[in-house]
Amino acid sequence: MLQKLKTTRLPVYKIVIAAIAVVLLVAGFFWVIPRGSGQNTDFEPLEITPTPISAGYATSFAVMPNGQLLAWGRNEWGQFGDGTIIDKINPTQVMDQVVSVSTGGGHKMVITKDGSLWAAGRNPLGQLGDGTTTNRTTHVHIMSNIVAVSTGNEFTMAIASNGYLFSWGRNWNGQLGNGTTTHHSSPTFIMSNTIAVSAGYTHALAITNDGVLWAWGGNERGQLGDGSTTDRHSPVRIMDDVIAVSAGSNHTAAIRKDGTLWAWGNGGFVGDGTANARLNPVKIMYDIIYVSAGHGHTLAIKNDHSLWSWGDNRFGQLGDGTRLHQTYPVRIMDNIAVISAGHGHSLAIENDGSIWAWGSNWAGQLGDGTTINRSTYNKVVLNENNNNDTNKP
Repeated sequence: MLQKLKTTRLPVYKIVIAAIAVVLLVAGFFWVIPRGSGQNTDFEPLEITPTPISAGYATSFAVMPNGQLLAWGRNEWGQFGDGTIIDKINPTQVMDQVVSVSTGGGHKMVITKDGSLWAAGRNPLGQLGDGTTTNRTTHVHIMSNIVAVSTGNEFTMAIASNGYLFSWGRNWNGQLGNGTTTHHSSPTFIMSNTIAVSAGYTHALAITNDGVLWAWGGNERGQLGDGSTTDRHSPVRIMDDVIAVSAGSNHTAAIRKDGTLWAWGNGGFVGDGTANARLNPVKIMYDIIYVSAGHGHTLAIKNDHSLWSWGDNRFGQLGDGTRLHQTYPVRIMDNIAVISAGHGHSLAIENDGSIWAWGSNWAGQLGDGTTINRSTYNKVVLNENNNNDTNKP
């Protein structure tokens, strides 16, 4: 669910991310054009900033600079990919050579340095994309030449290096965007010229290289932003000049080229100070460079690297020291580079590389060695084998 806007300021952690992006570009990932697709073959290979942390349903993941993937929290379906179904209250290494990670309700996807896409976890509706509905407790290879991936609730979206968007898994609400409501256990082509994608609970959004934002899937709370509450089984044009988007469970947030943050969907989660559902985009903040929408709350980073949050706060997932629902953005902490909003908890990476977590912790998803909920940010505890001498993911 993470989307980030590049800035001219380069703290240590952003330099690490930039280096990873260069590795991806130099690797030269070229997708083999599907026969009979009729799609444009002139799209330049994409360079997309990887997502190094992901907060899901009581599960957390972080990618270290040496490519180690760390996991902690809930592992009921084997989503860690370490061959077990045992929860972990401390970060545990589960994979190497990783550059990007995304976790959904019970499954996760990772992209390795060679552009390979791997999956593990729950799979009753084919959300892993391996052509089966069999759960996997170890990583299974899905596709090659992938530059971005986003997991929703029992479905997945991925972008190939030539801009082709693929989807698979649950499709009751048309969230796969292929014009049907039929589930798919293997990747299905959706659209071309895609530069960003985000999967929510029953809906998804994508940005094409002309800056147009498209949405499809469930729309009961107006989360698509097309002025209606009608589900859409194919992509619908929402707004222009968009550079980043994040889909929550029933709400959406997007950043436009001028740095303004817009949101829409479920009432009380939008951040406009009301409890009203918004069927069209509403302007929320200025000078935003990063946004992540979770189950019922949203995190955003301004260009001064201050972190702001709003929405549902029953577990302390806003990090403001309370459990009070906030309908306006509240300033939480400073010097933040990357964020991820999960189901009931939040993750952030500071500019110096430190990982912070807060909110629900019943399965150890905060990574502090306890199962105690936290309403203020708490540092994730990394051991010597995982800190790469710098303690920076």
